Amino acid sequence: MLSVWDPFADLSRFQREFEKSFSQGRARPASFAPSVDVQEEEDALVLRADLPGVKREDIDIQVDGNVLTLKGERKLETASEQRRYHRVERSHGSFVRQWQLPTNVEASKVDASFENGVLTLKLPKKEEQKARKIEIRGN
Repeated sequence: MLSVWDPFADLSRFQREFEKSFSQGRARPASFAPSVDVQEEEDALVLRADLPGVKREDIDIQVDGNVLTLKGERKLETASEQRRYHRVERSHGSFVRQWQLPTNVEASKVDASFENGVLTLKLPKKEEQKARKIEIRGN
């Protein structure tokens, strides 16, 4: 049976092996980038970011023009004399995520809440930009 060769099929495996060859034998710092869902509702855009282990005071949210910036840091637990780690897999470090806001978002009215490690940002749409149903006149 013949199959079509896809030159990009093994690209991610090759990249992992390539990076692994340079990192063996030395510790490399873990990096943390939160996963974010962006959802559009009728009256707002809603962003939900998974930030487990991040403290509220370590989160910074800014809107500059039409760019929303989410910055923060998940800190590594400090090791004490009694703890001896055999392996550390949970990532940590500083992160920055940015989004270009659409023109129909009211950037001055962004609402943020943080509960159970999930940051929720609600970006309301401008009133004049909301979709409305147009009635058709005639027979």
